[in-house]
Order: sequence, then C-alpha cells, then structure tokens
Amino acid sequence: MGEVPVLEVAGKRMSQSGAILSWLAETTGHFAPTPDERFEALRWILFDNHKFTNNYAIHRFQNSFMPEPAHPAVLAFMRTRAESSFAIVEKHLADRAFMLGERPTIVDFSLAGYIYYPPEETGLTWRRTIPPSMPGETAWPR
Repeated sequence: MGEVPVLEVAGKRMSQSGAILSWLAETTGHFAPTPDERFEALRWILFDNHKFTNNYAIHRFQNSFMPEPAHPAVLAFMRTRAESSFAIVEKHLADRAFMLGERPTIVDFSLAGYIYYPPEETGLTWRRTIPPSMPGETAWPR
C-alpha cells in the first residue's frame, strides 16, 4: 500500500495500524479484546483511524510542517474536528479506566499514538476536560 506502519513477520508484510494491532493481539494473546468485545474494539479502532488520529494528524501537519503557514480558517476547522473527537473519547472514559473497561487493549494503543506529541507542535492539548478524580484520567493514557 506504500505507507507506514509496516510489520514484516516471516516474509509477510502487513500495513494499516489497526490490522497490525489486531494481528499482534491475536498472535501473542496480549491486549486482545475478548470475543464479546471484538465488535466494540473494531468500532473504536475505526473511529480512531477516521476521526481521532486523522483529525489530530491533519491539524498537527498543518500547524507545524507546511512550507507556508496554514490559513487560520483551515486550522480552526481542523481544531474543531479534533476537539470534537477528543470530547467523544473523554466522555467515554469518564466512567471506565480504559476504552473497553478495566484493562488496556489494542484500542487504547491505537488511540494513544498521537496524544504524546507536544502541544507546541500540535497546537492542541489532550485531556482538557476530564477532572483528575475521574478513572480515565488516572489510568489512561499514562
């Protein structure tokens, strides 16, 4: 597919982070969703790829890596989309430690990819609305 990430195992190349995470979880048995959680895991990984990380990445690129400054309206539009995605995840984490419950899964790893970039580079700050007393703040994404 001409993209990263790529995982090569025994001569077989895999791309797409969600597919790689699923393969690793199923192969190693670590951080895999339970059979009852598989649909919910897929739903959140697709949300991450299409909304959460996608919006964050576009804003980060426009904010930091363009040869000319991005138009303020473009940055404002992408910021609103990214913050809307953040709010969905923050609301979901308000009553649970991790995305699928009380233990980390590949969903948490999928969503965590971009949140560690510094705000100076992204122009965004993650976890701006959950009070520290809520479970998600203490367990995820640390």
